[in-house]
Amino acid sequence: MKKTLSLLLAFVLALSLFTVSVYAAETKTETLFNAVEDKKEIAVTFKTGKSESLGDSWPQLNTVYLKGDKVAYDFNNGFFTIRTLIDGNSLVSYFTNFPFIYMKADELSFGNFDLWNTIKGLSDFTTEFLVFVNSYETEINGEKYYVEEFSDRGSVINSFYYKEDDLKILKAQDFAKDTIQYTYFENVSLTVDEKVFELPAISFDFTVLMKWFVSLFIA
Repeated sequence: MKKTLSLLLAFVLALSLFTVSVYAAETKTETLFNAVEDKKEIAVTFKTGKSESLGDSWPQLNTVYLKGDKVAYDFNNGFFTIRTLIDGNSLVSYFTNFPFIYMKADELSFGNFDLWNTIKGLSDFTTEFLVFVNSYETEINGEKYYVEEFSDRGSVINSFYYKEDDLKILKAQDFAKDTIQYTYFENVSLTVDEKVFELPAISFDFTVLMKWFVSLFIA
């Protein structure tokens, strides 16, 4: 659960970081993230890796769904997919290929957390730090990409790789720490199916059984 929340928070922070008004006019990145803010809806499927080559990426595939105040997260290790979503004050997880039982963490306090106001606030806060640097074309393993670079006015350059209008790679390079992180996007969609946020029609809260089982051994 903690890993899920961390990934969601990281995505929110990343989204806010790149939705700033300092972008050069008409950049693909500005167009993409302005559209996300306007629609308040996005589904992003991605994985991380060690180099620009997709063949060097990790096998875990992640999908984050945001729509209005709804949030869901899919984790796919190549064999099965676990979906976690917020249901009121609970976190619910279940296997998408066997959606008949689920685990639930109850009585969580999310307060009056407003996802999109948070994104906008962080975006406004970071406006003064980011600046468009450059755009160019490059080739990776025979594939041509259009790249847009943005600086944090410090040691980090964030490079967005596009095929036409589709975001494919995000390269975050910290020259001070001599580190590079790659994120590969298999899909970025501004439309999210409402069914993603629904619990299966027939399901069983496995935590009820677990509590009953534990109670047999604890007076």
